[in-house]
Amino acid sequence: MAALCIFSSMNSVFRVLIVLSAGLYLIWYFMPYYSEQLYSEDIIDVISWNGIGAILELPSWFHIVIGIAYLLTLFELLMYSNVARLLFLVFAIFFLSIAPFIGVSALTPIESMLASAMSILQGAILTMAYLTSVGAEFRPDA
Repeated sequence: MAALCIFSSMNSVFRVLIVLSAGLYLIWYFMPYYSEQLYSEDIIDVISWNGIGAILELPSWFHIVIGIAYLLTLFELLMYSNVARLLFLVFAIFFLSIAPFIGVSALTPIESMLASAMSILQGAILTMAYLTSVGAEFRPDA
């Protein structure tokens, strides 16, 4: 019964989705550091081909900066920041638009599952932020 209270309002669902998205993102981001313990050498070899044939090669620091900015944006969404809502939309468009240019994507089954779940959550968060009563909660940023 207590679990139902968490989802008693659209705002509660919105907040839970944001926290869940941040948690899954952190797990996904750090998965490569644990892949050697989880998978065989053959799988690790396949994963190492990630990015082959890229038209756009992004420096490693870029991934760190984007990851931190993404997490900060999720945190600001919890505060109903209009800037964060717009930035979250920009991130969604950015991630989709660079996909054809970053080369081969080799994911483990767990990484693939996490990426799919994060995509679904991102869509739900955007839908709620712009098309439901949650959108009225966003405050104008100074």
